[in-house]
Amino acid sequence: MSRTKAYILAGCLGLALTAQAGAQTQEALKKNNITRTEDVKDWKLVCGTPANNPTAPERCNLVQIISAEETGQRVLRVEVARGPQAILIAFTAPLGIFLPKGMEISVDGGPTSAFAVEICQPQGCSAALKLEGELLSKMKKGTKATLTIYDPRLKPLAIPVSLSGFTKGISKVK
Repeated sequence: MSRTKAYILAGCLGLALTAQAGAQTQEALKKNNITRTEDVKDWKLVCGTPANNPTAPERCNLVQIISAEETGQRVLRVEVARGPQAILIAFTAPLGIFLPKGMEISVDGGPTSAFAVEICQPQGCSAALKLEGELLSKMKKGTKATLTIYDPRLKPLAIPVSLSGFTKGISKVK
């Protein structure tokens, strides 16, 4: 993993994992340096400062959490963050996925792009990729992305990600 991707992935996981997309009280948000949140259709803009540097400029990440309808359990966290050189999109899936297959993304049923899982931590296994060029253009114009992960028996699990509000939300990522 490149140093920049590692930095961005750590930043994505650090800032917005503290917010859980609006599930905390105002007191908890202040404690975690979350200054504000904003609903952007199916996404949530989460803004704050790094916990170790509360006087730093505010950063805003775009977050979507997908939960299983039957159980309410989180099955995927998608987060968009701006780094020093690029915008990255990070995906955090539950532990127990088959790591060698990595993750795959497609937009509106189009061609699939595969990428490696980079790290597993107690909150899940994460991967990030630069959000640029054709992928960024398709996501801005699209209605649904599909992230595919694999279970230990190599069964694909396709998880739909709504793109409603993505274009407006990404313009606020800083």
